[in-house]
Amino acid sequence: MVLIPLKSCYENPINLNKFTSLLYSMDKFIPASPARYPPTNTPESDAITIFKYILCKNVKAYINEMDKIPNYDGYLEILNEDFRHIGKIDVQIKKMPDNCSEQPKYPCSLEFLSFCYDNTLPVFLILVDVKNEVAYWCFMNRELLNNLSIKEGSGSKTIKVPKENIIRKSNSDYLGAWKKIIENYHIKIYSYNPLLEEYTKLNKLHEILKQENSLVGIERPEFKNIHEFLDSYNLFLDGDFSTIKKIYYNSCWKLGIAYRGYSENQITYILYPIDYFKNDLQIREISDELMNKLQYYTVTNFHSENPIHFQPKDHATKLVTEKITEICDKKLLPLSHMSLFREIIFKFIDKLHDCLGLPVKDSYSIQEIKHAFYIYLPIWIDEVLTNENINSGYHYYFSPYIDPEFLLHQLNREKIESFDKKVKYRIENNQTNYKTLPIGNKTLPFKQISDFLASYAQDSNKIDRFYIPPNFDRPRNTNHIWECYSPDDIFNNTVAFFNTFSTIFDATIDLCFPKLKQKLEFFNDFDTLIVIIKANDKYTNTDWAPLIECFYLRSEKIIPKKEIKFYLKGRDQIPINRRMDLRSKICIDNELYTVKYDIQGLHHSIFEDLPMFNYLYETLKERMKKIFKNT
Repeated sequence: MVLIPLKSCYENPINLNKFTSLLYSMDKFIPASPARYPPTNTPESDAITIFKYILCKNVKAYINEMDKIPNYDGYLEILNEDFRHIGKIDVQIKKMPDNCSEQPKYPCSLEFLSFCYDNTLPVFLILVDVKNEVAYWCFMNRELLNNLSIKEGSGSKTIKVPKENIIRKSNSDYLGAWKKIIENYHIKIYSYNPLLEEYTKLNKLHEILKQENSLVGIERPEFKNIHEFLDSYNLFLDGDFSTIKKIYYNSCWKLGIAYRGYSENQITYILYPIDYFKNDLQIREISDELMNKLQYYTVTNFHSENPIHFQPKDHATKLVTEKITEICDKKLLPLSHMSLFREIIFKFIDKLHDCLGLPVKDSYSIQEIKHAFYIYLPIWIDEVLTNENINSGYHYYFSPYIDPEFLLHQLNREKIESFDKKVKYRIENNQTNYKTLPIGNKTLPFKQISDFLASYAQDSNKIDRFYIPPNFDRPRNTNHIWECYSPDDIFNNTVAFFNTFSTIFDATIDLCFPKLKQKLEFFNDFDTLIVIIKANDKYTNTDWAPLIECFYLRSEKIIPKKEIKFYLKGRDQIPINRRMDLRSKICIDNELYTVKYDIQGLHHSIFEDLPMFNYLYETLKERMKKIFKNT
């Protein structure tokens, strides 16, 4: 269209025929043709049309056919049976290549894969077979992405889509799997993740460091020591301690270093992850201007001696030691043993059943727990914070989450019952919208619970209480929790604890530190554990608590049997005690043993909220100290 000012038209009238000819010869005014539609537009539009056509009625597609926003084409809104919103899924839709009917696959750009890794919503790659009017979907989760082998210098990676993940007209079998994926993402988003802020800061850090001038081609004597330090540290993270990288540095290939002020006496530096999908420098220099932008990041300073200069390998070992200690202190390992889940979930429900809408009992289905955790709990918190003048307990530095236990302690029984009615009313009437808030607790690992719930997908499965619970009706002389247990209860709980703990501990080592299995496994420098339990019906001032003694023995047999033996004082004949000469060999059941070491005292772990969970980290921390001491 040609716009001509009216004034110009009236003042300088032109011949109409001539003007018309000008309209049809625009090249005389603007020497260019209109932009072409993208060459892939037609096949991609066909793919999107077919995809929308074959979706079931509980999926609403919001796809921009002409959209050229990178990484995704739109999103799907998933609805429940009442056509109410459940959640969203971002999608990238592609026409399936004609030669891929046997194995659906597509070459995805590394930029798209990186987007999938960091996205807060689940991302699906959808391949549409236009000819047969079917589609195949692939959930681009981190497990899939972490297992990709990407060649150096490659700009893409071919993703194979499971052929069983099919979408066809009048078939909604896929819907259940999609709902499950969304459900798991919901809990991951609202459960407080102590590393989430660190992940965000690391991503921003990389953008800041890219502003610095490159050191490519420059020679400096300190580069040798820096390379030696980085090689040693990255070797740890790629080898025995790869779990550190999985926990702290998502999608990390290697760690790089940005530094300033290098001398024998000082250095200031910050470590940054180099993404698998990015080509980057391993050594950068921090200018004065850039240093001001890094004031909110963890910058390491040494002002008396530069450890990278004098002991680069030892400094790498020290950093690994600190990270392992932090992992144990903050309890960050990915744990998945069912017995551990039983311990955690029953303590969770026992303490917070009023926040979960659950009765206290000895068995629950996974479906009951998921409903309480995914639906009831967030609505309960929303109701309490909205309708009650209450201290939320949130603090940016000390408790950056909402603690339902803290809220619960501020409510009387009448208010608790009132909120229960309000929450149930909202659920019954599908009023399930609530503010997305980080939820956590100092002693109960909410993220661990969410990971467990994501792992155990069978909602019909039942889980039973792991320990014999305390009997608060037992007569007591004090308020100590162990007075709520009979001697047999304490004995049976101790047996359950130790027998299961050895299995859980070794499973954790297999999962997180497989290359250190021989050094870390439970039966490490011993093969027999003698556990002696002393427990009373009633306790006095002089005999005020249960006593548990542990003797760690090594058998004289060439191929010894690894076992744990339990004895209850006053009931069983005790084969060993501290009055014996433990430096000499001990005979038990006609076998000779050497006593490696013994522990005596109140085994506090048995009476803690999470005995196995806490003792696992305590044991791992002590074992790791021995490894680093000998490094």
